[in-house]
Amino acid sequence: TNHNNRRKEIIVQDQENILYLISNSGKILWKKQLEGTIQGKVHQVDLFKNSKLQFAFTTNNEFLIVDRNGKEVKPFTKKFTGGNLNPLSVFDYEG
Repeated sequence: TNHNNRRKEIIVQDQENILYLISNSGKILWKKQLEGTIQGKVHQVDLFKNSKLQFAFTTNNEFLIVDRNGKEVKPFTKKFTGGNLNPLSVFDYEG
């Protein structure tokens, strides 16, 4: 969901590991080359508790948080040597 206008959007990855954010009218808003296949689901999170949502997910060897413009949110992107990361789980302990 777009936090600016509450419209649904689609985030999808192709077989060449390119991640796309697509509007509800079918327009590609951005694309981002990833190093590997997304493990599990892409989660929307409000990392800074400001009602602006980010996308959080893992690939085989990375943990990434990307903003709605396709930019990595620093310092949260982490790379792991050896890979083998599991799908991401998200919990909100503060409610």
